[in-house]
Amino acid sequence: VPLLQGDLSSGKSVLVLAPEQTFAQEAAALLAAHVPVHTLSGDTGDAERLRLWERAREPEPFVLVGSYLALLAPLRLGRVVVLEEGSGAYKLSAGCRVFVPTAARFLAEAAGVPLVLADAFSTPETRGSVPPAARAALPT
Repeated sequence: VPLLQGDLSSGKSVLVLAPEQTFAQEAAALLAAHVPVHTLSGDTGDAERLRLWERAREPEPFVLVGSYLALLAPLRLGRVVVLEEGSGAYKLSAGCRVFVPTAARFLAEAAGVPLVLADAFSTPETRGSVPPAARAALPT
């Protein structure tokens, strides 16, 4: 939470991706006690989605918690966080078949912001694309 608060205080929003709607709602509820939070997923209606897009253009930053759809939000990013990056739910089985953590990495690189992949176990895709020096293990 302190990293997110730092990003917000510097005027940058934070994107937090969750693999499932329930997980996104739980993460948003936990973060809402500390930072301004909005949610976005495939279940978000058109009117609410439009409101979030308009909100993203305002100068006040916030944390956006959502599914892969949130990757498209027009945020002034300070950080991208992927929760449970090893979840099979991130491997889209239809449509573009993108692996969401990889798309998040491309977004973070394009925006020049840090990417945080949060999971107990890294995926083969992560081990192959993130150098060991860029990884941090949780304390034991």
